[in-house]
Amino acid sequence: MSHLDNLMKEIMQQATKEAEELLEKAKLESLKASEIEEAKAEKRSKEILQKAEIEGIAQKEKIISNAKLKARDMVLFAKQEIVSNVLNRVLEKLKHFDEKQYLCFVESRIKQVKEPDDTIEVLLTKEMKQKIGNKVFGYQVSEETVASGCSIKVGELFYNNEFTTLLDFYKEDLEKEILEKIFV
Repeated sequence: MSHLDNLMKEIMQQATKEAEELLEKAKLESLKASEIEEAKAEKRSKEILQKAEIEGIAQKEKIISNAKLKARDMVLFAKQEIVSNVLNRVLEKLKHFDEKQYLCFVESRIKQVKEPDDTIEVLLTKEMKQKIGNKVFGYQVSEETVASGCSIKVGELFYNNEFTTLLDFYKEDLEKEILEKIFV
């Protein structure tokens, strides 16, 4: 049985050696597979971090851009409020012209009519119509009145020189001038 024992021993040694080799090979393959998966996971992790960083930067820029737009809008709104207040105060001052200033204004408006003639009819404010009467600079004062400023009728033509109308007409230029004077 010694021969059989030797054969068994040899087979057992060979099986043990093969098992160890297989185990070692499995360990190496497992390690290699782990390294590959770890590398894949590391690569994916970096990709996710890069994407998150890019999205974070984009989000930050969007937030900053929105904040700048809101700030700009707030400044524009404040400037518009200032301009509106100035124009309202101008209108109030114009409405409170004394008689001399008012007549100078009316005279300048009559002179701007291309062909002044006898058919000119001048519309005044109710207050000034009462003070001035039926004639102003030799022209007929209309029975109709205006809220502010004056208006002039020449036949079918009507020249609206009410202060609110004039301010609206020149508003864009006035706004620009006001902003330049205040915010220089």
